[in-house]
Amino acid sequence: MRVSQVLAATALAGGINALKIDWDTSLCLHPSQIQTNWFQDGIGAQGQKEGQVASLTSKNNFINYCLGKKATNGRQLDDGSCNPLPMGDLPSINNMVSSIIIYPAPGDVVRAYKNFTVTLRTANLAGASANNDKTNNFGSPQHLDENGYVVGHTHVTVQYMGPDLKPQRPLDTKKFAFFLALNTEFHKDGSAEVEVQGLKPGGYRVCTMATQAGHQPVVMPVADRGHVDDCTKFLVK
Repeated sequence: MRVSQVLAATALAGGINALKIDWDTSLCLHPSQIQTNWFQDGIGAQGQKEGQVASLTSKNNFINYCLGKKATNGRQLDDGSCNPLPMGDLPSINNMVSSIIIYPAPGDVVRAYKNFTVTLRTANLAGASANNDKTNNFGSPQHLDENGYVVGHTHVTVQYMGPDLKPQRPLDTKKFAFFLALNTEFHKDGSAEVEVQGLKPGGYRVCTMATQAGHQPVVMPVADRGHVDDCTKFLVK
């Protein structure tokens, strides 16, 4: 950004602040929120890696990116939509969400048609927070609690893979044998239990799915890291 642009932006910000605008209700973008790195596409910039492609660019934080498209507007739309919501708060690298499935363990055998309990443990997620997913789905930015943990909840989802534990094709995400949102507090050690109804014989994959209160997948502060969620495969006989 040129010096003249910086001075102009500074003067504009000063003038706007003098107006005593309520920024919680204003339809204007505050100049201090403009992300100048988004002005360029990253090609030839510091830190570019081989194989990386040009980023989309914007000089107004993409505030009108969804113009002319079907807006999500808090709904779950099967045919897709565009959501103009900002990402929000990102935790520190010391507060990144992490999950592990304790039971069933990899390769465990569960009795067919008999209920069983999935046990999991999640770290650095302020659980028991889920918004109305019919009217406020993807409707609030990611936010943190007083400890710097993402406010949200996790899920358990179970999918049938076929007769064994060696599927050769990606599973259809529309199809699942079990799905449950954990809208209750974790135990003090971060653990939780979920009862799953009895399943037919075959191979299954059970996964956690950590989300923000608004049901978006949790967003972490850095790209190079371990995975937030966990999956394991087990047999039902």
